[in-house]
Amino acid sequence: MSKWCKEVHIEHFVSRIGSSNIFHRNCVATFFNSVVFGKNASVQGIWTTGLQSKTGQYVSLDSRQLEENGATLSLLEAKQKDAKTFEVVFNHVIASATISDFLVNGKYPSNVTIDENVVTLKTSDNVDGQNITVFANNSIQTYSGNRLQLSANVDIPVNNVASPRVTAVKDQRESDNSFVVTFSKPVASVNGEANIDQVKNDFIIHNLGGQNTPEINRNDIKVERYSDTQLKVTIEDPAAVDKPVRFQVRKGANYLYLAGSNPRVYVGESDTYRVEAPTTIVDSVRVVTSDVYAAKDAVPAQTVVKFGLSFVSKTDGTADNDKSITVSKVPDQVELVVIDAAGNITVNSKAVVKDIAEAVSKKADLFYTAKVGENAGTIPATEEKFVFDNGAVAEPGKLTLTLSQSNVKVVGKIKVGDVEYDSTVDGKVITVQTGKAQVYGAEYSGKVLFNGKEVPIHGLVLQK
Repeated sequence: MSKWCKEVHIEHFVSRIGSSNIFHRNCVATFFNSVVFGKNASVQGIWTTGLQSKTGQYVSLDSRQLEENGATLSLLEAKQKDAKTFEVVFNHVIASATISDFLVNGKYPSNVTIDENVVTLKTSDNVDGQNITVFANNSIQTYSGNRLQLSANVDIPVNNVASPRVTAVKDQRESDNSFVVTFSKPVASVNGEANIDQVKNDFIIHNLGGQNTPEINRNDIKVERYSDTQLKVTIEDPAAVDKPVRFQVRKGANYLYLAGSNPRVYVGESDTYRVEAPTTIVDSVRVVTSDVYAAKDAVPAQTVVKFGLSFVSKTDGTADNDKSITVSKVPDQVELVVIDAAGNITVNSKAVVKDIAEAVSKKADLFYTAKVGENAGTIPATEEKFVFDNGAVAEPGKLTLTLSQSNVKVVGKIKVGDVEYDSTVDGKVITVQTGKAQVYGAEYSGKVLFNGKEVPIHGLVLQK
């Protein structure tokens, strides 16, 4: 049993230690070293005498033997707090436990501490907890000598709430200035997989070859998914591409978290890792292909032609796609054509197709117009459904340039002919928004940043 000190504040009491009684009056009783409370322990009971109530009544000599209050000592749960800390929870306050009472993932803990009913196990190495073994032959007991009775060794599954942690960082970057970071568990971005690059805000990367080892601007860092537990980090800072860097996950990360956790469990602060510069740096990039996509005007949704009749939306774009109306014949209807609030049409036996078109043209609040073909037919007796489809939004013209390498940034604008245009990059593809300009046969030119160096690109836009 570990050494401890316990103070008891009572006006008058007598304690029995072994076979001796000790009388205390108006004092604090302090016990040191290997004192155990209980029936068979060093402190077995408490005697009281001379206690006075507020009304002046005294308590005569009385004694009580210490007994455990509650059920037999038992295990409740085990949980992981961090990479090296586990807690085993019992139903009673624990007086003693040792490292030889437990295994964490098959290994003895390096240290054991006790706080009330929680025994904390520390490990020397980082561990992803799976189970904690408690030996049947253990020394775990309460202050009253209530032992943990087990008929066999018990494996307790660990409630693993520990943060994902970095387990490995590639110690040298690839030729494209990238390296892979491995985590202990699957990780995810708070803003979804499409925004995985945002997790770079949880990273601190320093240029070890720069003066005063400056931190690399996060705009010069790119992060991509490599696997469920791995991220690919690319250095795009021109001043650091041929220098070693130091990588760390910062304390208080709030972008990268344990995939599937709710509430989110964010990655823990990591050690620092040195990542050497690439042995060979690829700094050449070229345009492999160019493609032109002509501008497209917006198109309204419309229906197919039936018995020489079709309908066209009054609105350009996709808003009316999948809407529908019906044309039905009601032979004894008084009016030739009736159109309800939803745009559905009924006709009597005398109506012809052109009557429908005229009725539609007179009703201004409809979302469509009617078109009559040259060979208009007879309106069928059965109900006909007209579905609106193929509405499309306007699309500006664009030029795409597919490169031989990914992880590039466009420097400034791309010039096509005599006009400079904005552009975006996705992987190896640069997209230049050219509007309605005719760019076939024009010369394009610009610069891209690749592996920290500006590389010129140029060529002709050829029609396929």
